[in-house]
Amino acid sequence: MIRATLSQKLGVWTASALILAAFFILYGSYFPAKNGTVGDDYQQQLPNLLTSYYWFLENGFFSVPWFAPAQCGGVPFFADPGHGFFALPTYLVLFFNPVLSIKITFILFALLGYAGFYFLLRNAFWVSRPLAVAGAALFALNGFYAYRMIVGHPFHAFMLVPFIALLAISRRPAFLLKIVIVGFLFAYMFHSAMIHIIPPAFLALIVIILIHQTRHGFNVRSWAHIGLGAIVGAGLSLSKISASLSLLRNFPRDFYTLPGFPRIFDSARIAFESVFLRVPTDTANNLLANAPFYLQQHEFEFGITPVPFVLMTAGIIFFIATRIKKQEMPPMKKIVSAFAISLLLAIPILLNWYSPTWNSFLKKLPWIGQSSSLIRWFSAYIPVFVLLGILAAESLSKKHAVQIAIAALSVVFAIGYHTSADRAYYDSQHYNPETIQTAYRKAKQTRVIPDIKAVGVYTKQNGEIAMPIGRNDVFTQGGSQLACYNALFGYRLEKFPRKDLIPGPVLSIRNGHFNIKNPACYVFPAENNCAPGDHFREEEREKAEAFVHYKPFEFQKSSLQKSADAINIFFLLFCLGVVVREIKRLFPQSYALRKQR
Repeated sequence: MIRATLSQKLGVWTASALILAAFFILYGSYFPAKNGTVGDDYQQQLPNLLTSYYWFLENGFFSVPWFAPAQCGGVPFFADPGHGFFALPTYLVLFFNPVLSIKITFILFALLGYAGFYFLLRNAFWVSRPLAVAGAALFALNGFYAYRMIVGHPFHAFMLVPFIALLAISRRPAFLLKIVIVGFLFAYMFHSAMIHIIPPAFLALIVIILIHQTRHGFNVRSWAHIGLGAIVGAGLSLSKISASLSLLRNFPRDFYTLPGFPRIFDSARIAFESVFLRVPTDTANNLLANAPFYLQQHEFEFGITPVPFVLMTAGIIFFIATRIKKQEMPPMKKIVSAFAISLLLAIPILLNWYSPTWNSFLKKLPWIGQSSSLIRWFSAYIPVFVLLGILAAESLSKKHAVQIAIAALSVVFAIGYHTSADRAYYDSQHYNPETIQTAYRKAKQTRVIPDIKAVGVYTKQNGEIAMPIGRNDVFTQGGSQLACYNALFGYRLEKFPRKDLIPGPVLSIRNGHFNIKNPACYVFPAENNCAPGDHFREEEREKAEAFVHYKPFEFQKSSLQKSADAINIFFLLFCLGVVVREIKRLFPQSYALRKQR
């Protein structure tokens, strides 16, 4: 029996190593790609990472950059919901260059997603090892994670969903510690700038818990774990949440129309094809109504391959045949639960259905109304349908040999399916990170950073402002890009309050103020006696000089922000206290010896 167990574990490790190697072969070559480029949206992410590194060099590891002078003549940094400061890549740049930091993050979170889904299937749903490996592979290889990271979207925390589900369902660890861990994972999602994916991720978690309770019976613990964990996560993120809301009140993202499919059938069709098959981008865009712009290929990438659908179909047929043979109806509780799950799974389809009345209602909703597309909600289907596919496979046969065969065929087909994908779109991304890489190496070697000396801009031959990819990189030469790439102000800078910001020295005085923004005015305008987009006044020279040297400067916070900061600190201390208490409980002898010394 011991030999069999060891053999099975060795098989899991071997299969997992091969699967993760396949993942690396498929996607690892995009950081950078063969032509030396990375995803276009890294033109914002990589400069932000280098800005964080500059800040650390000037102010130390524990200083938080509320603002940064590197782009747009000065912008909010910590408060920007699209930038994740308290995230792994920020701290990896202390040791590795920005591109390598992203690559390490990409591989590490793929590994976490794989491990999380494997243990979710094994420890929460009691699935056999072979099928758990297959499920973990299907989840880790999903197109949403891979391609979003390739184009430059900071969505790596999506791969934490299986671990949160596992913690919510399982009995271990201790109650308080579990809530703290779940809270930390939720907080990481927000702090890593995954703001738009948190709602669909939470929807997926609710459905996974319902699936578990349909199979294993209702218990309130799972809901307490997820609910209280979300509260702790909000508490650990409250400082950034409050600052981000203050910023978004001044710069709401509700000016884009919200696209959708006029026929609900088309919404369901695109959801099905994007999750299980491949969606021709032109076809999907032609079906959309009210779209503010063309949605690129990565917007429709959620692929988990046809494997889960085939397994679910086979499982449903087998279930119906078995029930007919036994002349049994499922228990009413399971029917009600299945109906509730179906309603929840309809939410992403309904959100992407377009009618003028429905669309007007959605635009008035918080969070949803700030979006330019709700296609991302299809990401909720990824962990749910992989889970249902594996559970269906398990129901087909209890024979170990059959399950090994199903698992092996599923993994081989999935890898082959992903390998056959047309990735020309991703091969032809345009942003060259070499300017950022070179500036990073120089700063790491000399410990000297380039202060912001001027506002810069690219122009065409006719004098019009040009907006080439990589324009933010001028901060490496001491320039703050006037026509910056920052989604906060709109993809085309529709809401950027330029006022009288002009190309030229930042400390030149014009109309009683410097040629550099006071970024505190974006977040706390009333408290700092200014309006969003205002510049440092002539009498604020000391603040302006500190700002352009990547130094903190004095500014006033709102009373709400001060309260949020205090509550955030309380939650942090509470969580640390719980962790310390658990360590003492696990290692009482070690703690007692230290106390005696």
